Amino acid sequence: MSTTIIYRLISPVLFTRIEVPQKGKILDLKNEIEKITKIPAKEQKIYFDMQHKKKITNKDTDFISSLKLKEGEAIYLDNTPSKDIIKPTNENKCNHGINEVCINCVDSKKKSQKSNNSETNKKNVNEELRKKMGLTEKCTHGPGQKCLYCIGPIDTKQELKYKCQHGEGGKCPNCIGKEFISNAKHISFDQFINDKKQKCKGTHEINTVCINCMPPSQISYLKKKNCPNHPPEQICNECMPPNAILNRQVYRHVDYVSFLNKEEIESFLQPWIKGYFQKQRMAYLFGYYAKDPNYPDGVRAVVEALYEPPQIGDENGVQPYNDKDIENIDEITKELSFECVGWIFTTLKEKGVALCSYDIRKAARYQQEYMINHPSGCKISRFITCAVKPNDVGDCEIEVYMVSDMCQSLERDHIFDDTLKDKKTIQIRKPKKGEILPTIYMEGKPTNKFDPDFFIVNIAHGVPQNKKDQNILKTYDFPIPSREPKGIVTKKMISDYFKKHSNDKPEIKCANFYFLLYISKFIDIETAKTYAKQIYQGKIDWGLLKEILNV
Repeated sequence: MSTTIIYRLISPVLFTRIEVPQKGKILDLKNEIEKITKIPAKEQKIYFDMQHKKKITNKDTDFISSLKLKEGEAIYLDNTPSKDIIKPTNENKCNHGINEVCINCVDSKKKSQKSNNSETNKKNVNEELRKKMGLTEKCTHGPGQKCLYCIGPIDTKQELKYKCQHGEGGKCPNCIGKEFISNAKHISFDQFINDKKQKCKGTHEINTVCINCMPPSQISYLKKKNCPNHPPEQICNECMPPNAILNRQVYRHVDYVSFLNKEEIESFLQPWIKGYFQKQRMAYLFGYYAKDPNYPDGVRAVVEALYEPPQIGDENGVQPYNDKDIENIDEITKELSFECVGWIFTTLKEKGVALCSYDIRKAARYQQEYMINHPSGCKISRFITCAVKPNDVGDCEIEVYMVSDMCQSLERDHIFDDTLKDKKTIQIRKPKKGEILPTIYMEGKPTNKFDPDFFIVNIAHGVPQNKKDQNILKTYDFPIPSREPKGIVTKKMISDYFKKHSNDKPEIKCANFYFLLYISKFIDIETAKTYAKQIYQGKIDWGLLKEILNV
């Protein structure tokens, strides 16, 4: 029996687990918090709720059991340091311990040493310190903390990295130039097809295929119906479902994802972060596909816009409602030359789990829904899944995946068990009377329960450092209905938006996805389609629209 108990420790910049002795005292808990946060036990302000209204007032000598918290429950830390801590240089703006320095207190020392420094020199010192500490101009926190603006440092020689998909010495589009990337975990699908064709070069006509160069087909894992070889109640090798052998898929249908809408992603994540990661969110990704020069025959998904449907979320997940605007969205995105390329969702981090079994199955259903015809003659999906997770130090990590074609087919044929609630495993359901299901082989042995990581396909991703004039859409701050209390965008919100962008050209302030959706409802869909086409062409007829909107 375990002698320790685990709680979740949450603060505006921290989301982690904390392990303490079951028979320990409150002081033991505070000492563990001090090890993680560097906030002295006497200075800690700990609460039962995220609103910081129910403070934990138990004495340090009380037992931890007196808190009456179950294992896995959260405690909330108000990590705003007291005045006793933030006085290393008598500067109230500091937000760190006594032995640390920041922009404010270093600058204060500079003032005491050289009182005649000019305002220009002060600004230069601050900027230099910000860069050294990994802070951006938009950061509002002290050193040692993170926000969306400093997820990754900006390097003028390469793309901004959300997260490389390799270890030290590896390379991906985030950290390499125009040369091809070698030793990638998965090869591009077109390269996979071309390599197969090369094996048959000179053995048959170019326009014909054989078993060696045939593209992968969609496999059915169900018993073949109406087999002509025998009566319906019998079975033969021809109509039996094939076995499924679990292996990592060697190819992927998308090699890299480029996010051109970093500002919009940050805005999408802000309500989640402010709510201490407790209310999960999701959105659909819109953009287009292009060739990727970093991979042989590579495919790149370029994301330009998010759409947040009406949704309900809690700590465990998020579910979209039936969306009455979906038809208008399809019409608008066609005029922008966009398509739905994937979805993004927030989730809590599980140790040792890239995607939980539920999310893998959901990704498989999305991929099956968004199928396209490949030039080789087979049908494939390029629908990506983006998971955003908090890590132990309060950062946001974006990970991009697809699931294998095998997983997609097994989910399509309803082979998986819907009753299993374990996040770390997938189980095959029990066959119905007279039904035959495929046998799953893992490491050479049959099994009915297995690790879903076999189905995961990793995809590299990043944000272009220089995206000037690449975007079709130019702004990302138009009011979003699903974030408003009543789900309605008011005329005042519209007026405030155009006042904010009063100095921008119509081609900039009108180039917003949610603005076009608003036009489709406020005026009509045909007007929205007309302006979507104009945005794509880069020229807006602003006069008439300005008069209609009265802005």
